[in-house]
Amino acid sequence: TEGCGYNGCLFCDLYDGGRFHAKTTAEFKQHIRDARQLAGASLRARRSIFLGEANALTLPQQALVEMLRAVNEHFELPPAEERNVPASWWFGSERRFDGIASFMDVFTATPRSVPDFVELRKLGLRRVYIGMESGNNALLKWLRKPASAEAVIGYVRNLKEADIAVGVIVLIGAGGQQFA
Repeated sequence: TEGCGYNGCLFCDLYDGGRFHAKTTAEFKQHIRDARQLAGASLRARRSIFLGEANALTLPQQALVEMLRAVNEHFELPPAEERNVPASWWFGSERRFDGIASFMDVFTATPRSVPDFVELRKLGLRRVYIGMESGNNALLKWLRKPASAEAVIGYVRNLKEADIAVGVIVLIGAGGQQFA
């Protein structure tokens, strides 16, 4: 995806002026080819693939499955059951990576069950970063995040049950003295 499907958080101006766009499978395959050409030999020092820009996990399940299959057509990923991929497996290769990572928020992402996440893990998704920002629902509302701490906890549980690593992003000091 490009841009942010929400673009309304109080603290973020990363996507001002940009429009949200979900790539088609054909656009994504071309993007992979372009990125490989641009990165060239520097891919040998890369460990994983990150699906950016803002929130690739906002895509419907079938579309995301198609995108991850496209990644698998161009790159080699370890088997889904492999947990500790040694650097010797991927380091120095322009095709091998230890997995795919992505960012998600819990308010624009497509609702996903544990079986949905398991399907994505089998296609290489190994880590998801969630923009929780705060565990305080009043602060989330003030930040204009249309989600709750409980919703984040639910997603984290589903991801962990699917054996996908989770990174939770929090904003330290957001809200100042009012929310200290």
